[in-house]
Amino acid sequence: MRKAIGMVAGMAVALAACGSSDPNEAELEPEVIVEPYDGSTGLDPISSAAAYPSGPYGVAVGDVLQDATFFGYRNADASASGELETFSLSDFYDPDGEKGIRAIYISVSAAWCPPCQQEAKALPEIVESLAEDGLGVAFFQDLYEGTEYGRPGTQSDLDKWLKRYKLPFPVVIDPKGKMNAYFDSNAIPYSLLVDARTMKILGTEAGFDTRKVDLKDENGQVVKQVYPLELFIRKHLP
Repeated sequence: MRKAIGMVAGMAVALAACGSSDPNEAELEPEVIVEPYDGSTGLDPISSAAAYPSGPYGVAVGDVLQDATFFGYRNADASASGELETFSLSDFYDPDGEKGIRAIYISVSAAWCPPCQQEAKALPEIVESLAEDGLGVAFFQDLYEGTEYGRPGTQSDLDKWLKRYKLPFPVVIDPKGKMNAYFDSNAIPYSLLVDARTMKILGTEAGFDTRKVDLKDENGQVVKQVYPLELFIRKHLP
């Protein structure tokens, strides 16, 4: 295994989330067509020499996110090698702004979960939209369960997930449940937005809303239609 990093930089009306009572779609949805985002954000995710914040650690807004290490791929293209790499949350830590990372969006998902699949289809578009505005948002996804409810995600699940959804940022598996304390398994996908300068949690969100809403400029003019998740990210940026 080698260590490497690669990343890209509530108005919910019809918010949907998976719960343990409804794991009916055990297979990834068929015939998904996702156009990969190939643009550059200029982010330089090099491991920081600065010491990771010492806490206090917790799971609520305002708490420091505890560091953890995972195995996964830097993006969908890297998954073709079949060689897992190590990723740590501390790799995103950017106290001096040298990496150009303003915030980290972390998604916890399961392959069996239909709203998680919907989020995965939308994420490349959200990544591109935020990158176009130079907002310095890095993305990271934890595929904590595979196609079977209650079973941790495997490398095979990860390979299929990235082949299908073409995600342009690090996606990992979490067989030891290192992120489990942060979310309720009845409400996934689960999102955390973290301040890259302090590693403090800025906001959390459960579920995914597929209905787009207006993004307006400072004059109230509609700029474009975006997913509510993008508004959540923009609203909580430090």
